[in-house]
Amino acid sequence: MFEKEYLKSMNPGLHIYEGKGGKGMRFNDWRKLPSLTPRSLVNMDMIPFKLKDMISEAEDLYVEAVDNNVFDDQNRICTPDEHDISKVQELIKECDSLAENMQDVSQLELAKEKIEELNVAPANINMVATRYSIPNDGHQDTTEDRLRRDYFISFPVCQMEVRDILKQIKGIKEEIEQAKSKLQNKIDVIKSNRCWYRRLI
Repeated sequence: MFEKEYLKSMNPGLHIYEGKGGKGMRFNDWRKLPSLTPRSLVNMDMIPFKLKDMISEAEDLYVEAVDNNVFDDQNRICTPDEHDISKVQELIKECDSLAENMQDVSQLELAKEKIEELNVAPANINMVATRYSIPNDGHQDTTEDRLRRDYFISFPVCQMEVRDILKQIKGIKEEIEQAKSKLQNKIDVIKSNRCWYRRLI
């Protein structure tokens, strides 16, 4: 009852920390504290909109994290390996240089090979454990990791860490797609020029 009444209030000053202060605290906005009730026991139709939005956002984040292998089999939160990221960035530089300097059909096969390397690059990025983890109670449901989801939705700091990791993953994937696009565009231009030249002769 108290939680429901509290969440209905939009008045400032209910907490000591409301997004300011708390030096050294990663999570310092206590207005965004999660419910004390585990998500699996929450009836989404019976809770205030503010709490519903918080839970929905955390659930979407959790699903994206699972899809990107952010959790390992020990429920540790993992981030892309820096060495692997560096190798992918070097490959992107090579591809950008090739796209910029490629002039004739003799380099088309090399360009196609580089595109294939870019295609498999995300799968070659290993994930390494961070200092953050979700409590491992030694039990996982067969159809859904309900406990891990409940814990994740209850831990704002873990959500912040995962959000940063997903941003990094998204960024490197976007760089890969841009490099592929540059190479493919240059391949198309060279092929088009070759066809035009053949028509002339």
